[in-house]
Amino acid sequence: MFDRFLKLRSLPFSFNSAIITPLYKRKGKRSDPSSYRPISILPLLSKLFEKMIFRKLYSYVEQEKLLDDRQHGFRRNRSCTTLLSIFLNDITTNLDPANMMAGVVFVDLKKAFDSVRPLKLLLQLFDIHIPDILLLYLCLYFLNRTYRIKLDEFLSILYYLFRGVPQGGILAPILFSLFFNGVGKSLGTNFYGLFADDLSFSYFSKKIEDLLAALSSMLNRLNDWCLDKDLIINFSKTKFMIFSKRSLSKDLVIPNLMCRGNEVELVNEFKYLGITFDSLLNFNSHFNSVVSRVSSAIGCLLYIKRYLSLHTFKILLSSFVLSIIDYGFTIWGSICGSKINILQSKINFILGSFFHPQIVNKFQRLNRISHSVASLKFHSVSLNYFDMYEKCNILTVSERLKYFYAIFVFKSLQFSHVPELSEIFKGCQSSRSQNLILPSHQTKSYENSPVYQSMTLWNELPSAVKDFSLSLPKFVSFINSWLLEKRMSDFVSN
Repeated sequence: MFDRFLKLRSLPFSFNSAIITPLYKRKGKRSDPSSYRPISILPLLSKLFEKMIFRKLYSYVEQEKLLDDRQHGFRRNRSCTTLLSIFLNDITTNLDPANMMAGVVFVDLKKAFDSVRPLKLLLQLFDIHIPDILLLYLCLYFLNRTYRIKLDEFLSILYYLFRGVPQGGILAPILFSLFFNGVGKSLGTNFYGLFADDLSFSYFSKKIEDLLAALSSMLNRLNDWCLDKDLIINFSKTKFMIFSKRSLSKDLVIPNLMCRGNEVELVNEFKYLGITFDSLLNFNSHFNSVVSRVSSAIGCLLYIKRYLSLHTFKILLSSFVLSIIDYGFTIWGSICGSKINILQSKINFILGSFFHPQIVNKFQRLNRISHSVASLKFHSVSLNYFDMYEKCNILTVSERLKYFYAIFVFKSLQFSHVPELSEIFKGCQSSRSQNLILPSHQTKSYENSPVYQSMTLWNELPSAVKDFSLSLPKFVSFINSWLLEKRMSDFVSN
């Protein structure tokens, strides 16, 4: 059926028609259309067809290396974590010289996906020699696109969509990435990162005036490039930060960052791809946010725990509690041990409350909850938390961090999907052993970076584990075994 559509050079009318339901964002006036998020429902058969085209288009794009290496959005073996690792490595490695500062601009675009001009996109795809059959489908894909707005039982008249990649479409992310592909060249720097339309770029200098002048020049070039693409920078949400090894002097006058008459706000903290960065890279605000969210999730589990089976409890614990800790853990996880213990105590508490509710409730009333990973003791009563971890088949908080560091190094060394990370680790390989040579840096923030911490962890692993002939599942199995053996040895020694 799909082959016939392409031979006839025509798609059914319903394939290009969407039903849009506005969803209130829970902020702003209900009478303001911008307070709603459009949820687009597309026909099932059209999405199946899109999926087939996506696979062919994506494999061609990756094979021909058409996308910027700094683009990490919606690509296999790349993620927010890989982009944040490179971002953090760029910052920390360049802060070594005395009095060096890093200026970073976090750019926000107004309705980026909805601003794409289909004709400009198709001409751009034609220039990079996308296969004719894919180009034919994309022409049909954008031709006569329509939508209706649905509110309860009300269904609006038919509207035509003249701009933007279809919201909810499988092809939307890769098409936008191809459309946004040349943004790196417009900046004139190697220090930038992309996750779909999320863009950040950096500059390093010892003088604040030079720093702001360079950032302003780069922002002006970016603005001109965006206007040529019919993209608009949202200056009210675009922010910039200054990173340094120590707090900047209060007497230091920081000029305004301007772009074509628009001022960009200076902030001390910014949430970038879900991780809150502060100017000293301490991650205190992000840790407090994680603790707050974990506490809320545990509170919900405590409310329903008596109705849960062990299987259901394990699923909810992993999906609603541990997932909060796991996200970006390699980025912010090098915090002090006492903070790790705070997270550990919260996991211990929910485990104890599920398996031994009467005992743990008594401890809670007496305000005697322990931060210890191994056990909780009170008079003649002893709770072995390792037993509970075994029953739930989970790792402790510190073990999870080591696990993610090990996987991070293994993927970076064995696979070359992210050249920046592969080059970093391969450049540190020792010719005499399987260990990595730790780079010497003067900044404590670099020693806390995921690259340095993962190298340190890698050097602690036994030689049998550091074998690149292993498949990833086999390596994961070895790492789990090593962590459990280390757990038991530590338990026996204590």
